[in-house]
Amino acid sequence: MRRFAKGFTLIELLVVIAIIAILAAILFPVFAQAREKGRQAVCLSNMKQFTLGMLMYVQDYDEYFPSQDPDPSRPQLMDDLWLFVIVPYIKTPPADWASTRANIYVCPSNPNLQLVSNTVVQQALQFWGWDLAREFRLTRHPDGRWKWHCSYAINDSIIGETGLGLTALAAWQRPAEEYLFMESTFDTDVDSNDVDLEDDEIFMLHSSGMNTAFVDGHVKWIRDARVPTDSSQFDGQGTPVYYSSSSRAFSPWRPNYRF
Repeated sequence: MRRFAKGFTLIELLVVIAIIAILAAILFPVFAQAREKGRQAVCLSNMKQFTLGMLMYVQDYDEYFPSQDPDPSRPQLMDDLWLFVIVPYIKTPPADWASTRANIYVCPSNPNLQLVSNTVVQQALQFWGWDLAREFRLTRHPDGRWKWHCSYAINDSIIGETGLGLTALAAWQRPAEEYLFMESTFDTDVDSNDVDLEDDEIFMLHSSGMNTAFVDGHVKWIRDARVPTDSSQFDGQGTPVYYSSSSRAFSPWRPNYRF
């Protein structure tokens, strides 16, 4: 008498499919989180490299950060071009500034493309004698602007935009608490008026936070603690007010400068 192997019933097959679907629903978010943690680690490593490059620059220039032109009648370019200034101190600078591959100025989760007017590049040549386009083999966007990737922003006080005389390393009394670089959604410099939810200038998608580099050179992840708006940070003229007391600092990255 022939025996036939018993197959799956429709109910059993549906149960197996349901179990697989449940497992997938549980595991896929875990995989996505693990992938984002990996990107966050790469971003942290990149930030550490160019932060050390900046601090080496500071040591070579009498402990001063690269700053805006002291002559107010001349163009102020450092907020756009700080990343090029520290290239000599970086072991593996980008070979192709318009690419995200092997580019330490790129966060894998935020490959932000900067588009800068031709005027900036021409002014760098005219006032600094620096042919950026040729030296770094920059390329143009179809709209005529120059393009390069940068996912990070420098503290605008570092480069002297606030006029508070903070371009000297010695001016920072709490270097482990004051930010040097942070992650940005579109800009290459940022001040205390740009870090609230209303402006949305800060990239906060690394596990609901971002990587931040501090003036003393350490780099770490911080949690998103932005407030909706920060009108109290303005002095009525649209310029930033830098508090001298950390008790008035609403977020971990708020400037707490002391004089």
